[in-house]
Amino acid sequence: MANWHCVGRVDAFEVDFSEEVTLDGQVIAVHPTEEGFFATSGICTHEDERIFEGLLDRCQIECPKHMARFDVRTGAALSPPAITPLLTYQVELRDDYVWVNVPVGDRDDTGQSPTWNS
Repeated sequence: MANWHCVGRVDAFEVDFSEEVTLDGQVIAVHPTEEGFFATSGICTHEDERIFEGLLDRCQIECPKHMARFDVRTGAALSPPAITPLLTYQVELRDDYVWVNVPVGDRDDTGQSPTWNS
């Protein structure tokens, strides 16, 4: 089942600078790129590092800890030490706002509103 969350205005995001949000207890990275907006799990699959703090170059994000790279469009792990892909989430732009879908199966059912992490 779809569970859409508004994560901010389109113009609040800067291209090639990821942001992190918590939606229904899930840490999610939002990646604004020249190709559009993408969303992935916010934690590196190699070693629990916050992925949004890494370098976003075109559609690749680099983990700040061990420099593993991921494709933000597909979640694919592109370089070691990561071999497990990131989860990806649907993104839609509606009336100048960015929306992310966190399916009910990925929720902790707290019902909490999205919050920005810092």
